[in-house]
Amino acid sequence: MVQMRTCSFCGNNIEPGTGKMFVKKDGTIFFFCGMKCQKNMLLMGRIPRRVVWTETYMRAKHGAVEAEEEMKVEEAPAEEAPEVADVELEFAIGAPKGKDIPQAVVALIDKRFGPELPASQIDTNLKEFTASATLRHTVGLWYRKKHPGKKLTEVPTSEYVAFLDTTQAKKVLKDWLDEKAKKEK
Repeated sequence: MVQMRTCSFCGNNIEPGTGKMFVKKDGTIFFFCGMKCQKNMLLMGRIPRRVVWTETYMRAKHGAVEAEEEMKVEEAPAEEAPEVADVELEFAIGAPKGKDIPQAVVALIDKRFGPELPASQIDTNLKEFTASATLRHTVGLWYRKKHPGKKLTEVPTSEYVAFLDTTQAKKVLKDWLDEKAKKEK
């Protein structure tokens, strides 16, 4: 089935069969509708919420909360979790920092706490999320399923970034951010 994608920079829909997929060495995947968006993000290092012609900027300026549509992901049929009685929560997770944080994660954090959030606050929120027990349990199950038989002592940054791009991780992050937003109010 053909899957509609959204541009990682401007937020517009990309017609199937057009656009470009860019994969970084750490496993982060970006989709671009054209060279304009690709150059603005990768070469110029611009942040979409500060560029006037992007969807993110328009949402921030007008206060419209349309991020729910952006983050809608068709959920695959629920896969049964591997039968693991208790996953050890004592393992290291290499958390990405700064520009290595996936755009989907930044967009979710921006949606919950405002688009004018500084990069340091985004890093802080991601560190707190990485330290949460719910995430550690979910990452542990995901890592064991991906690498059966391998002892879980550390989840490298590239693996963690790949995990953050999954639907399951986005749901856990969304729930965690909702809880944190309620506590702050």
